[in-house]
Amino acid sequence: MNFLFQKLPKLPVPPLQQTLATYLRCMQHLVPEEQFRRSQAIVQQFGAPGGLGETLQQKLLERQEKTANWVSEYWLNDMYLNNRLALPVNSSPAVIFARQHFQDTSDQLRFAASLISGVLHYKTMLDSHSIPPDCAKGQLSGQPLCMKQYYGLFSSYRLPGHTQDTLVAQKSSVMPEPEHIIVACCNQFFVLDVVINFRRLSEGDLFTQLRKIVKMASNEDERLPPIGLLTSEGRSEWAEARTVLVKDSTNRDALDMIERCICLVCLDAPGGVDLNDTNRALQLLHGGGCSKNGANRWYDKSLQFVVGRDGTCGVVCEHSPFDGIVLVQYCNTICHSSFILCRLHRRLVPTYESASIRRFQEGRVDNIRSATPEALSFVKAITDHKAAVPDSEKLQLLKDAIRAQTEYTVMAITGMAIDNHLLALRELARDTCKELPEMFTDETYLMSNRFILSTSQVPTTMEMFCCYGPVVPNGYGACYNPQPESILFCISSFHGCKDTSSTKFAKAVEESLIEMRDLCSLPQSTVGKPLATKEKATRPIQGHQP
Repeated sequence: MNFLFQKLPKLPVPPLQQTLATYLRCMQHLVPEEQFRRSQAIVQQFGAPGGLGETLQQKLLERQEKTANWVSEYWLNDMYLNNRLALPVNSSPAVIFARQHFQDTSDQLRFAASLISGVLHYKTMLDSHSIPPDCAKGQLSGQPLCMKQYYGLFSSYRLPGHTQDTLVAQKSSVMPEPEHIIVACCNQFFVLDVVINFRRLSEGDLFTQLRKIVKMASNEDERLPPIGLLTSEGRSEWAEARTVLVKDSTNRDALDMIERCICLVCLDAPGGVDLNDTNRALQLLHGGGCSKNGANRWYDKSLQFVVGRDGTCGVVCEHSPFDGIVLVQYCNTICHSSFILCRLHRRLVPTYESASIRRFQEGRVDNIRSATPEALSFVKAITDHKAAVPDSEKLQLLKDAIRAQTEYTVMAITGMAIDNHLLALRELARDTCKELPEMFTDETYLMSNRFILSTSQVPTTMEMFCCYGPVVPNGYGACYNPQPESILFCISSFHGCKDTSSTKFAKAVEESLIEMRDLCSLPQSTVGKPLATKEKATRPIQGHQP
């Protein structure tokens, strides 16, 4: 089905007073009392009858009438295109496939040929609008979801800009559909035409062409500088370098071929490290640096499939055209976070947990504010051993925290969360006011957008996992995949931050889950008594530390 023909409702605009009240409730327990009182006064002034908040809210309602989705452009710019950080780790997630066991280069290339064939088959299904629409699972399940993101899998390219990037979408009405992929090998880039005389190449033909590419790449005398490294630079620096490159017509034509390709296939050399989950994740996230496969990438392209000689395989995505769950759904076809952080660091922090709003036209995600007052009450009861809180009370506090989380989740997926709403009001204020209102320069608001814990549920039954880096220097990335008998976590933090540790965080995850399991498993007759010594987990939690 073509997403253009989907009859989905527009994203609603939440009531102003509801958003302001929810914002204050979300932040009250996270900031000092004096700071909160000051912020409360600022919010009340912003939302006063006849005040600036109501003016901006009216402008937002008018914007809703005129656009398919009132927040999509603001969200895309704020989340991705305005960000000047380098794409690897900071923005681009990776999906790590099951490790392959290649006996030789031919095995590697056969796998790559099969992967390319699967990509082309899926693209054919997209082009013919044969992909069945997704439906929501979990809360409010069964509702149809917007499919627009799928059409950005192969047609998107992130063009670097000096102050803001541009998300370019190929349109067949303007130029021919791309019929080539780019193969990266030995830090060199080769064009592989996958459609010749209107016929798609077979796996055998693809294998033959890949062998020719590997042979050409092995000629060290003909190698060009590892230009792919430029795409791993900061966005402004890469934009400046690209401006210089395109002054030469040969460079300009080469860049055009890369930017218009269907996808990249990166034939990596062995990483030279133990192939545990962590090291394979690092190979996908950043290629192991410039001394290994870091230059064998082109990070601006939406999809890069990595096929390593050592069996490390997966896909790296440029995140701006589509969300992680769309990527995982595609990969499937082809081949209670706050408790844990408080246990480890003894405090709750602003937490980003993505919630899909694809129930609405061109919907992407909003944020579930999971660091609720109820979660804090439960965590205090569990971690403060001096308080001697009865188990029955702990269990009730856990239920209260789950209820609060569920209620906010429903708010988020139905378009009633606060983050997108406040973002849109802020961006409208930039256009309306000479100076940004104090509401959006207040320390509490700024703190509310520094997400020390960035989480995302990416469920899949396939033998693969997803990972990404933290969004702040002193933060954690926590991608998780709940399965019937286990939960797979992928934890990331920066080596350069002395205040964070993925290893300790993963241990806290395991301890927290065991403690909650034991609490929920207590017979009614024992509720109220102290918990017995914990047994070993039946399946260990997996942690990964870039």
